[in-house]
Amino acid sequence: FAALKMAGVPYYVENIARQFLSRYHAERGLWEKMLADLEKNPDAREPLARMPSLCSRTFAEAYAKELQRHAAQYKTEGPLFYSLASEPSVTRLAAAYDFDFHPEAMQEFRRWLERDAYGTLSALNEYWGTGFKSWAEVVPMTTPEARMRLKDGVNNYGPWYDFRAFQDLMFAKTIREGAAVIRREDPKARVGITGAMGPFAFGGWDWVRLADALDVVEAYDIGGARALWRDLTYGKPALAVLPLSPDPASLQETRRTLWSLALDGGPRAAMLWDEAPGGEGARVLLDGEGKPTPAANVLAPVLRELDGPLGLLTAKLRRTRGGVAILYSPASVRLNWLFEADHLHGDDCMKAWGADTSAERRESLQLRLRESWCKLLADLGLPWWFVSSAQIEAGELANPDTGPRAVVLPRACALSDKEAEALKIFAAGGGIVLVDAFCGRFDEHGRERKKPALDELFRNIFKENR
Repeated sequence: FAALKMAGVPYYVENIARQFLSRYHAERGLWEKMLADLEKNPDAREPLARMPSLCSRTFAEAYAKELQRHAAQYKTEGPLFYSLASEPSVTRLAAAYDFDFHPEAMQEFRRWLERDAYGTLSALNEYWGTGFKSWAEVVPMTTPEARMRLKDGVNNYGPWYDFRAFQDLMFAKTIREGAAVIRREDPKARVGITGAMGPFAFGGWDWVRLADALDVVEAYDIGGARALWRDLTYGKPALAVLPLSPDPASLQETRRTLWSLALDGGPRAAMLWDEAPGGEGARVLLDGEGKPTPAANVLAPVLRELDGPLGLLTAKLRRTRGGVAILYSPASVRLNWLFEADHLHGDDCMKAWGADTSAERRESLQLRLRESWCKLLADLGLPWWFVSSAQIEAGELANPDTGPRAVVLPRACALSDKEAEALKIFAAGGGIVLVDAFCGRFDEHGRERKKPALDELFRNIFKENR
């Protein structure tokens, strides 16, 4: 590290708060122990308390102290950015688990429900279909409890859905507050995370909130995560870690990926992970004598081009919008998780998508559908971009400069009234709206509507195709 600094090589500071944000992934055996404790007593709430809770005062004080220490250490050196943690999460990566029932988290959840979501206890009870007598009694539903409503045909998942949304809010809030702590010590600092997951229902991965909280990100390319960052932040820097293989076909794919990243627009960087498949110290770019390998010579021309004037030019590019917009709906992500997990795994869904942290990535239909739309539109040569539910509510579809000609709603089962109205106005003005089954059946809190939100828009089409 000292040699790199002497050579003037730019660097970022990694994992300055990993013990706070990635504990269940970093500490060997901790996650498995917690799952085992819950399996022994599935009705217990103690195993559902995150340690440390993102809502606890003790956490906030220790977290701030650790961040201040690192910022004070590095502020005179001007690192590229500070990474709060690699693979941070409310749970472990994107694993399904009903965090956080910690007492302080419950208190903050109730305050949020009253202050920001419902206003009064009677409004919450009416919406959730509950009968709480005081705010102190209010508790959310666990996933098994929400599945009981699903089995009984009670299609109101508000007590579960709002708790999931609250966990996403707390994760983004923790990151935002951490960035503020660092900038008080180092005003020019950029703050981000590395090893970010795709848009999942558990773990804190609401990319609308994260786009606002982070300055920079290194994300795994899961479920369109890199494109979501590109489109929801528009100009913020991003880093991509690319694993390497000496296989000729893999090297050509790496060349294409490097150009794809550069043409995303905005500041982009790639870190080439110089470790051959199988590990054991073997490298791809350098041989045992530290000399470039044939694989390095294949990548060298692209790297030289991107490190020169052409790379500087691509960093200043901005993607034009228009064309086709793909809806990113965090509300629909949450509800689709419940329906898919129940359909695929039934009573074992929490074990299947909790113990195996990669299972959802392999099996989720909504994730695959989002990725498929991205690839299909790219293969057709059509300009496309992600638009969030919040952006649609704010009038993005009507923007004369950046508004799309068509909007795709992949498995958009949950739409707000404002969202639905904006889509109707867009269609009335000549815009194209593409939907699939289940569209708009629920509202933005997970309660089933009396009729789907876009029923009037598509009623004639449905009649013709019955």
